Amino acid sequence: MGTVERERAGRMTKVLVIKMTALGDVAAALAPMEQICRHHAGGEIWLLTSPEAKSLFAHHPFFQVRTVNRDNFFGRDGVFSTIKWVRAMGFDRIFDLQGNKVSYRLCKWSKSPERIGTQPNPAYTKSVPTKWVRTVKHNVITRLNKTLAAGGINPATEPGPLYASKEDIQGVAMFKSLHGLKPKHFAVLHAGSSPEWLSKRWPADYFAQLIEMMELYGISCVMTGSPVERDINARITVNAGIDATGVLSVRQLYVLARDALFAVSNDSAPMHVFSQTGIPVFALFGPTNYKWSHGFNQRANVVTVSMPCSPCFKATCPPDKGHVCMENLTPDLVFARIIKKLGESGKIG
Repeated sequence: MGTVERERAGRMTKVLVIKMTALGDVAAALAPMEQICRHHAGGEIWLLTSPEAKSLFAHHPFFQVRTVNRDNFFGRDGVFSTIKWVRAMGFDRIFDLQGNKVSYRLCKWSKSPERIGTQPNPAYTKSVPTKWVRTVKHNVITRLNKTLAAGGINPATEPGPLYASKEDIQGVAMFKSLHGLKPKHFAVLHAGSSPEWLSKRWPADYFAQLIEMMELYGISCVMTGSPVERDINARITVNAGIDATGVLSVRQLYVLARDALFAVSNDSAPMHVFSQTGIPVFALFGPTNYKWSHGFNQRANVVTVSMPCSPCFKATCPPDKGHVCMENLTPDLVFARIIKKLGESGKIG
């Protein structure tokens, strides 16, 4: 009996969604996840994700959440115990939105009758027909939408919500009141990136210059970040801007960004969180491929300069290159893109 027949027979469908890498990758997949949840509304829907991404789904109305430690085979949340759990759960459908060695194993040994994956692999019963390679020119969402199609689900065309609690919303309201932030009269910015990807970072001095330009234009600027960005944000906001380092959770960051006029960010997890709100996100790209890494529906807002060595996919720029992909992306250039975009949309004049 297939999934459709089971649903028609009144049997609750059990569905597992796998997305378990870095926080930014999980945030980027929120829209396809939402499509799966809505398609299987009324079913029992589980998400298997990484421990660092669990908090994103603390108030999700559809997902039940389990975490897996991909770096630990034997252990409480290790790969082996997770395989045993998946087999015991007896899922009717598994959507593997990850596509790595761990998720292949989980699907292969799951005993689930329908296993839907992001690229061809014997672990799946259905999948995207072509293999993903680094040279592809389409965004990761295109790949995930093709995965949905393989499972008979309509593509994600709208950003996916990040569900917040009443306390999250109240906390953001207090933050906005404290700093006099009015809806659509401020911008959110993020100058950090993964510590393993320092090459993604736009120079701190450039962020500082951009904030001064924006505030002279009447737009307040909020620098966001976790405690690891404390030093860089303190340096950026010496003369202008609001330093919100460590003040807001990721869910609260999403709530704040919904009221912002726009966002500016390096290629990072906050870039994807900002993108899920639907505001313009001016993403600064250099060493990575914006064509498949930009935020949801944000390709038109990518800001980059063409350099022979970019994208290089190197976590640290070689000294002889001088980080030209980001150094040549000047504050004047970014400011001009922002003003042009917002002027054309009628949001500022």
